[in-house]
Amino acid sequence: MTIGQDFWEEKHKEDSAWLTGTNFDQFLQKFRLRLEDIQNRRILEIGVGHGHCTASLGNFASELYCCDISEAGLEKVKKHANQVYQTLNIGSAPPVDLAVCHLVFVHCTDEEMLRIINGVNLAEGGRFIFQCSAYHIPSVNFCFIARACNTISGTD
Repeated sequence: MTIGQDFWEEKHKEDSAWLTGTNFDQFLQKFRLRLEDIQNRRILEIGVGHGHCTASLGNFASELYCCDISEAGLEKVKKHANQVYQTLNIGSAPPVDLAVCHLVFVHCTDEEMLRIINGVNLAEGGRFIFQCSAYHIPSVNFCFIARACNTISGTD
């Protein structure tokens, strides 16, 4: 199932509970990150939610770029970011040392998820950490770490 831009614009404008309210410590724990992993790194945050993590990431990163489907969401976090990008333009973001994507792909089709994953520009040695849910097994969440090397493609 995919949820379109109009839906997310509305949710960001009303500061809805649909948006991720994960605090920074929970975020670090979920992705098994330490402050050393983000300090002085170029970071791309995909899906800004309420912006709780964005503010903290901006305090530690050397450069922070944010990507979201919602202009309203990006407007909320642009003061913390070097640059913001619409999801459709993710490939325009510069190479980063770390890309993170928390609770976004559950709302995407497989094709959209692969487009976003393949659109991320990782610097040499960069990492992309993202979460996927197994919708057919509700109790299962997966966290993947992709390194800068290959394009990921879907399988039949």
